[in-house]
Amino acid sequence: MYEEYQKKGIDMRENSKVFKSIVLVLAAVMIAAMFSACRVDLSGYETVIFGEFEQDGKLENGQEPLEWIILERTADEVVMATKYGVFAKDYYIGSTKKGAVVSWDDSSLRKWVRNTFYKKTFSDEQKKYIIDQEFTDEVTGKKLKDHVSLLTVEEARKYFPSDKARLLEETEYANLSKAYKNTFTQSGWWWLRDMGEKEGSAAFVNSFGAIITGGNYACYEHALVRLIVHIKPEALQQ
Repeated sequence: MYEEYQKKGIDMRENSKVFKSIVLVLAAVMIAAMFSACRVDLSGYETVIFGEFEQDGKLENGQEPLEWIILERTADEVVMATKYGVFAKDYYIGSTKKGAVVSWDDSSLRKWVRNTFYKKTFSDEQKKYIIDQEFTDEVTGKKLKDHVSLLTVEEARKYFPSDKARLLEETEYANLSKAYKNTFTQSGWWWLRDMGEKEGSAAFVNSFGAIITGGNYACYEHALVRLIVHIKPEALQQ
């Protein structure tokens, strides 16, 4: 058959090369489109600076200005979430023990947010503009008041309506704290404030942007921390 095509002046080997080239180009385009479709999309959000926190992992040059994305703005307050995962940390130490009761109230992550993040990130002047978030802990029943907290499942759905919007990239500092990163989406997974459906777990957003209410064991140290804060509008006019 090859000889018949040669008589007709058709070089099958050359055509085969052209065909392979076309296939490779199409494959490259498809792969690029797939990667683009699975990257974080925050195009509809406004980014602002509020506070400072370590991000580049170079402690010797001090903290860097912290970026937040605005989730909601009213005449009385602005609701914001950190643009990047700022750290990697467990939610609750010892959560894999049989019968362990996990709650945000006395979690190791809440202690870190209150005693480390809040104190290091905001100046005394900036703290004056932060509006406390008041809610009842779903496990202990205690009425809590947090300056800074995690998003709830409901807030994650409300403020980030798509999986792409919920993808979360990390800072270099978070990477150095052993944060997990999905090499396909370039996103980590991050904790939500709600308890998970299984014992000893907390809800989270996975590295593909899906909300997992079933939860993951709260002792895992590789989850990113994304924070939410409510501030007075005039704080952004300083």
